[in-house]
Amino acid sequence: MDFKKIIFTCGLICGFLVSPMVYANDTGSSSSEHSDFSEKKQERMGKKIQEIYNQLNLTKEQKEQLENNKSKTREKRKILFDKMRSYKETLNQELMRPELDMNKINEIQTQFKTLQSQMTDDRLNSMLDVRKILTPQQFSKFLSLMERYKHQESSIEEK
Repeated sequence: MDFKKIIFTCGLICGFLVSPMVYANDTGSSSSEHSDFSEKKQERMGKKIQEIYNQLNLTKEQKEQLENNKSKTREKRKILFDKMRSYKETLNQELMRPELDMNKINEIQTQFKTLQSQMTDDRLNSMLDVRKILTPQQFSKFLSLMERYKHQESSIEEK
């Protein structure tokens, strides 16, 4: 597997690990609808993760390390998503002003891009941590299971 595929797969897997945070920060739907959807998705994801753990024959220590990595990643993601939402709101407010302050708009956009870059770096670092936790065989199987899960999820969401 070439480096680009590894990076892409790492991003995909990290996206899977933190996708509940994306939905948890969505403000477009009503809170009860959103809560029900998010809880169902988290429950389904939790079951899928346990299936993957079982198929990988993880040790207790590996499970603990993976759970710690996932928690750490989610916490970082939540902080970044909150900051991004704040910048987005600030940018929208600036765009609604009668007189545009392009310096301020450009600064907000720069800060937003910096957060996006940090998220990408964090995603890769998380995947590298997962790679350290798993054996080479487990990691290879993990990647293929995650790819299969991604395809199953996309077909569920299309329905």
